[in-house]
Amino acid sequence: MAHNFDNLRGKKVRKKLAWVHLKESAAHAKQRFTFANLAHEAADKIHKVGTIVADETIDFTKKNKWSIIGIGAVAGLFIARKPITKFVEDLRDPDQF
Repeated sequence: MAHNFDNLRGKKVRKKLAWVHLKESAAHAKQRFTFANLAHEAADKIHKVGTIVADETIDFTKKNKWSIIGIGAVAGLFIARKPITKFVEDLRDPDQF
């Protein structure tokens, strides 16, 4: 009979410990998932990822600088195509002078 009481006491103790652990876990989760903490974690992650991307971009640019310069020149000419066309047409216009 003593064995049953010991077993019952052990179950009660384990139940109480599990309940305390559950309450602590819930409190921790509630604190962790507040808006301020989530925003802070997101900002930290964005900062870390941004730093990694910036470093990789710098390394890529150093390795491929002539390709980057060529792409920049083509993009610049594409963006400025209308002003350049107008300038050339004005140069070819014989009535201008």
